[in-house]
Amino acid sequence: TTWLDDLEGLARLTRVGQSLVIVENKNLVLLTGLNGLTQVDGNFQLSSNTVLIEIDALSALETVGGHLLITRNPSLLAATGFFPALTSVGGDLWVSSNSALPMLSGLSALTTLDGRLRIEGNELMANVDGLTALMMIGSDLSIQGNRVLTTVSGLTALTTAGGGVTISRNQTLASMPGLANLIAIEGDLSLLEQPGETLLQSFGSVRTIDGNLELNDVPALEN
Repeated sequence: TTWLDDLEGLARLTRVGQSLVIVENKNLVLLTGLNGLTQVDGNFQLSSNTVLIEIDALSALETVGGHLLITRNPSLLAATGFFPALTSVGGDLWVSSNSALPMLSGLSALTTLDGRLRIEGNELMANVDGLTALMMIGSDLSIQGNRVLTTVSGLTALTTAGGGVTISRNQTLASMPGLANLIAIEGDLSLLEQPGETLLQSFGSVRTIDGNLELNDVPALEN
């Protein structure tokens, strides 16, 4: 069996009217061929591509009308400049279970995210320093299970989470200076199994939490 190793046959493609799904391609290393793609009207799923190492070919993508899901790509390494032209996502944005991804950078033009932001289960991710133009998340923010994550220095423009905020089981996470401008959480704020005192300082600008405040098994929380 010959497996697809590039997408050069799609070199003239600029728009997908419904969903774009690229999953379980065992030999796909690069996305060369999608360099002209600017718009996906439905969901864009990039998942379980075993040897995919970077997604630089998506540098022209401007809008995704549905969910953008980057999940379970175990060789994905290139983190600088993710989606530099992307301005809006009409659904959720997931960056999850990419076991080699060292950081989440880029997404610097993204201003509109109507759904959830989930950064979860990325075993080697040490920093989230992208998403610097995003002012509001339409639903929940979830940062969970990133084993070596030490800081969140991105998300610096974020003022409002339209749902809950959950920070959970990031064993080495001690600070989130990028959330210094977060003012309103329209759901719950949950800190679960996290270093406590210094992490709480990251929410020093928050004025309103419309839901519950849950501090559960926060080891360093003393007062």
